[in-house]
Amino acid sequence: MKERIEQKIRELSIGDKPLELSGETLRKLSGIGVYVFYWGASALYVGKGKNALHRFATKTHQHASKAISECDRLCVYLCGSQAQATELETLLIAWLKPKYNKNGIALDVALLLGGYNSEEKNEEELSFDAHVGDLESKLLRESLTKAHGNRIAAARQLKMSYRSFRHFAKKHNI
Repeated sequence: MKERIEQKIRELSIGDKPLELSGETLRKLSGIGVYVFYWGASALYVGKGKNALHRFATKTHQHASKAISECDRLCVYLCGSQAQATELETLLIAWLKPKYNKNGIALDVALLLGGYNSEEKNEEELSFDAHVGDLESKLLRESLTKAHGNRIAAARQLKMSYRSFRHFAKKHNI
């Protein structure tokens, strides 16, 4: 009987062995995290979730579904809070420039790592508009981080309407 059951299991499953995760690994994957789908060295999609394992496996998540069908590996970064996950996701999108991230956030990684040294910029790049834009983007991101990704709460922190917050977030691809 045991041999018949084992034979049936082999017929119904892919591979010689089941994919095994330790209980500790499974618990970690059930926490807050950021995930990156790769094809070779190219990032396909970066996302985050309160439950990383559940979020990228959701069939209705179109971008993740595309990435799953094309990827050859998945990396998961576990985070201690939603704010950390939001910050890490933003950094990874800016750095990796993944194929399927909507409105691929076009940010300077140096800015995300704590700003830039104005001496490193050309004189032409030191315009008033550039400085204001950098400040707007930094304030929006900081408020989102403090509000754990909640845009309404972030707008309140900045003492602005949600509609204005959305406008500036779209302007800065946040």
